[in-house]
Amino acid sequence: MTEKRHFYRKRLASTGYLILPSDEEQKFTLLDISIRGLQAEFEQDPGLKIDQIVRIRLPEQSMNGLVTVVHAERTSDGAFHVGFAMDRLDGEGDNLYRFREEE
Repeated sequence: MTEKRHFYRKRLASTGYLILPSDEEQKFTLLDISIRGLQAEFEQDPGLKIDQIVRIRLPEQSMNGLVTVVHAERTSDGAFHVGFAMDRLDGEGDNLYRFREEE
């Protein structure tokens, strides 16, 4: 895949959670995060569709909010990589971060 970003992407390996409509949480590994999006790895198919808006929680970054699925693909080892664009993300506790997609 050709890299189209013109800004820094922070690689990391921390735990995040997809929050389902039932308020159940589905665990994922946060692979990287940038100024406008993030990439996650799920052990099983999370059943997400392109352009679907979902809630996530990133406890190690003290953030939660809404993201849009921009790509989802199975890897050669059977995991699922999902790219999300940030719609609105808010810091929790002492984290005062706040992101809103431009309209």
